[in-house]
Amino acid sequence: MIERKSDTSGEAEGAIADIAVKSFTKRPALQEGPLISIFNFMNNALFVKNKPGRVYKCDAAFMMLIRNSFRWVISGTSRVFYFADRKLIEQSDKKEYPRLGLQPTYTPEMSPVFKVQKAENAFFLCSKSLTDAIGEAGIEKALQEASSQDDWMRRIEEMAGDTDFAAQALILPNQRKAPILSFVIIGLLIIAIILLIVLIMK
Repeated sequence: MIERKSDTSGEAEGAIADIAVKSFTKRPALQEGPLISIFNFMNNALFVKNKPGRVYKCDAAFMMLIRNSFRWVISGTSRVFYFADRKLIEQSDKKEYPRLGLQPTYTPEMSPVFKVQKAENAFFLCSKSLTDAIGEAGIEKALQEASSQDDWMRRIEEMAGDTDFAAQALILPNQRKAPILSFVIIGLLIIAIILLIVLIMK
């Protein structure tokens, strides 16, 4: 079996992002029950698009932050990193997680619920290809030298060179007191790729 990737023109990514943002902002919660429902809604939206020989393979990272707590969910091999005062504190495991859209039902593997620190907090979501190219140390080094969120991304792009990757960066203001964020943030990194499966008969 040969797998050949093709562009989806953003159709699948848009559908998943729309469901994630609308569902999470309407009912913000980090508990497993509500999140499982949201992710199964996304899974269904992707699964119904699959056809024999034309299957969506979704790499995605979702980071959800409510007040001073956050957690993430990953589909495929994407990565999530959390920094406090520009030092790496938490990161997702280096592995392939259950993928959205491949099965009729989806059971997400969720991170623990973490607390943001009394510090400048930063999050970075990216595809595996970036960490393969520059490593976690490269992402952290770029953050430590950056003057802004945009500058962080610019430095990473320079370090990555010709590497094809997707990434999303977020830096939150320095928290002098216990961080009580009065807003809801959802970070999304979605790479939905169609796998065209060709069977070679001998």
